[in-house]
Amino acid sequence: MDPFSITLGALQVTGVAIKVSLLLRKKIKVFRNYSRELARVLKGVDRQQKNFQHEVHLLLRQAKQDEHDIEEMLEDADDARWSSQELRIGFQSAFPKSLDTVQGIIEEIRSTLDTLQGELARFDEINEPLKDTVRRVRKKIKITWDKSKFEGEIKCLRELNDDLRRLREQAAEIKEPVLRNTSGVRPAQQLSQEYGSISKVRRASKAFHQALAAAWLRELSETRIEEVRHDVRLKLHTRVQEKVQMEVMIACYGHTWPLPTPIQAGFTSLHVESRILDFMELGLNTPPHSGDDDRRKKRKVHFEVSDTQGMSKTSTAVVKRQDPSVVDLRLARGICTALQGKDGDRCNSKCLGYLDSCSNDTFRHSFFGMSITRPMPESTCVSAEQILKHPAETSVTFVDQLRLAHSFAMAVLKFYSTPWLREYVSLRELSFFSFGDSNLSSCIRTAHLGFEFIQTSSGEDLPMPMDKMAESRAIEDARLVHGVRNVTLWGLGTVMLQIGTWSMIESPDDVVAVRRLAQRTPMLGKRYRDLTKQCLECDFAFGDDLSKPRLQQAVYEHVVCGLAEMINSLDIDEE
Repeated sequence: MDPFSITLGALQVTGVAIKVSLLLRKKIKVFRNYSRELARVLKGVDRQQKNFQHEVHLLLRQAKQDEHDIEEMLEDADDARWSSQELRIGFQSAFPKSLDTVQGIIEEIRSTLDTLQGELARFDEINEPLKDTVRRVRKKIKITWDKSKFEGEIKCLRELNDDLRRLREQAAEIKEPVLRNTSGVRPAQQLSQEYGSISKVRRASKAFHQALAAAWLRELSETRIEEVRHDVRLKLHTRVQEKVQMEVMIACYGHTWPLPTPIQAGFTSLHVESRILDFMELGLNTPPHSGDDDRRKKRKVHFEVSDTQGMSKTSTAVVKRQDPSVVDLRLARGICTALQGKDGDRCNSKCLGYLDSCSNDTFRHSFFGMSITRPMPESTCVSAEQILKHPAETSVTFVDQLRLAHSFAMAVLKFYSTPWLREYVSLRELSFFSFGDSNLSSCIRTAHLGFEFIQTSSGEDLPMPMDKMAESRAIEDARLVHGVRNVTLWGLGTVMLQIGTWSMIESPDDVVAVRRLAQRTPMLGKRYRDLTKQCLECDFAFGDDLSKPRLQQAVYEHVVCGLAEMINSLDIDEE
């Protein structure tokens, strides 16, 4: 059999086995209360199927570096990424000589899990929830079950898991002489790739914000609507390959703000790919004039028609050289309507349209629909304060807390000096989407930043918003009165402090109270406390100006990489 077919077969079998494992786990939770003897046996089954999930997680980690993707794939066995070209190549590289053996072991594990599931399926009753069946019959009749058969399958599952673990470890050891890094420091190439992506995301997200503002303002000038509002949410997790890839959620509201009527229910979830256009695509001999378009905008801004006429002049001069079926959204009758697309467009890779923005570079931002298992209209946007009200002991693991802190630290570096992030960052920057279930770990992975675009056709000068004035005073007090060296890193430190203690600080502007709390060792340990204090005091030995690349790199190496090492040192899944 050719390597491609072997790889594809291994991935398909793995996805199916994960699906069976998840179904079996649900049944175990139902029947574990039937009797003590059955509960003990089912705990053994549960341990082995959990070991299998861990092994698959580690297999995927050797073949695919993106931990966020791995977690989502393990939660959804039907995820399209199980059959992606990237994963196939990764598996071929990780297991060049033993992939067919890996496939065979996983097939046997799937068969064993199927057998165990079949043993539990005998108790199912049509048109009645399984848990109700157990409760109804356990006091009236004795359910007969073959303990020896369960124990035999558990032993088989344990041996197969051990075989899979040994193969995985051997494959890693075979490659180790090439990949070994005895210094304990990240390889320079890996560091440069990951760190280099930060500045790319910053430039692209800033240009994306400018493109949205200019396009919606242009649309407003061509209608009779006096005011319109758009709520845009940008997920913290981004990817950089040839293009900068972002996930955004957009809700469009009518002109009756502040009592808006949404054009659609909830948010539209979109995938955005941003890239710099070269001169050939621009049809220009010289770079476009940047003007003053790169100036940072306020967090909540009223854009007026007269103020940004010049913003779109350069963009309209761009000569488009691409598929004519792809829509320039500035020329569409309704941008938000075009982005909603047709039902079929949202489930495939068809581009819904694009926007161009010009500053120092001309970016093209292409929009694609996203096929999601749970529709956004069924979700609820929740604040970080609401998330922290859930008791940490029963809702989150240490790994969840560390991943949230890691994601926010990366977000500070990626979105610093862009309109997406305040200078004085706080936990209130973060919001999450909840889909009504109790899985807080899944909710945490939807962490995003938000921005309200308010377009108005009036020419009145509007006063500075009160929250902006309060922020300016708080920044001045922090610097002059309390000696805070860098308010952005101070804000990052306060966010890490609240995540570490899993509680809101009543007055995050109370510098003395924050410093006092930072002296305590949180549940996440001494190293986490030291990283938090390092941010609060801007103690990186490279000054206090975060716009300087050397300080940014120091924050990345100490805080971001430090949190990543803490995550990797813990178990994959804690319960």
